[in-house]
Amino acid sequence: MEVVELVIKIPANTVTKKVTDYLNVDIDYSYRGPAQRISFTAVVTQSTYWGEFDEIGSTRKAVYVDVPEGYQTYQVRVPNLPLSGVEPKTTPYGVKIKAEGTFGTIEAGNKACLYVKEEAPPPPPPTITFSVMLTGIFAEQWYVIWNGREYGKWTSAIDSIRLSDVEPIGAMTAVIQTAVTTYTFTTPEYTLTDGKMYEFDAENIILKEAF
Repeated sequence: MEVVELVIKIPANTVTKKVTDYLNVDIDYSYRGPAQRISFTAVVTQSTYWGEFDEIGSTRKAVYVDVPEGYQTYQVRVPNLPLSGVEPKTTPYGVKIKAEGTFGTIEAGNKACLYVKEEAPPPPPPTITFSVMLTGIFAEQWYVIWNGREYGKWTSAIDSIRLSDVEPIGAMTAVIQTAVTTYTFTTPEYTLTDGKMYEFDAENIILKEAF
């Protein structure tokens, strides 16, 4: 009664994963003996002072396979080993597998087959630069608020305000000071274009291209 051979198929040579990925490990094995249930465990390993197959316990995963009596060759997959607990580095990790049954325990491994890298940071959101002038109201000075940030405080009402490296989508609030009082107007949300000049029409509370 024996497992004749135990071979890691994936990763066969090397594979590169991100820490947010999972690793599937395929195992080829031949079995001769009576019908029984065999457990197959896969785990990511690293080379340390204590040995080449120091196990990273958070990655360990096991499956159970019922094999019939006789002699036959099989393949089993240990799926979705989590890699979130594996530190990204430029040198490879290993993978070890273990079969356990009435025959005892058999192990096999590849000490340098898995590279783990950090999740790539998301690309920065797009930004634009545009200018806005005030129309539709007689005023002395003004400034605008775009997505919660103030720009051009306090600018003469005859001058435009330039907004640099801002998000292209948002609602604009104009804070306008006249000789009598201060008004606040907020537009609906717009998607604006880089490099354009816009008019803030205070009478109709809209943004529109100036030219």
